[in-house]
Amino acid sequence: MITFHQALEAACSVVERSGPGDLVVELKGGTFRTTVFFVTAEDRRSDHAVEVAVDAESGKVLTKEARGLVRLLQPYPVAGGWDKFLSAKQAYDIALEALRGFREYDERGRLTVQLRGDVYYVTFPLIPVRDGGSRRADFAIQVHVDARTGKVMKLFAAS
Repeated sequence: MITFHQALEAACSVVERSGPGDLVVELKGGTFRTTVFFVTAEDRRSDHAVEVAVDAESGKVLTKEARGLVRLLQPYPVAGGWDKFLSAKQAYDIALEALRGFREYDERGRLTVQLRGDVYYVTFPLIPVRDGGSRRADFAIQVHVDARTGKVMKLFAAS
């Protein structure tokens, strides 16, 4: 079975467009669903979305569907000059490089990259545990990346 890293690479290889926005990669059944949201306006009342399905066993792209303009569940406005920001994929790559050698997260869990203002929040999922009785953090690691410069601003790890 592939990881969300491989699913994201496969999905991005078939998405022609690039630019600032959000990413969500999650495993549903035997398929990784990657949704790429592209910013269309500062208020982000609606973004352009593309959804790509990748087979979790083979890593092959199954479908690619342009969703058009969609409303976001949590629309975080972006800062002025957003059209010059890094893409969500670039922010993910920077965050992944910052974590080089550190794999204390679930590579088959739900990965998110959210653009809020002028900062990308790259959130890596917790490793599942069998005993869910105790309180846990919402994520394993979260990396904050400056959307203008690509500088890693903060790195949070759950304890």
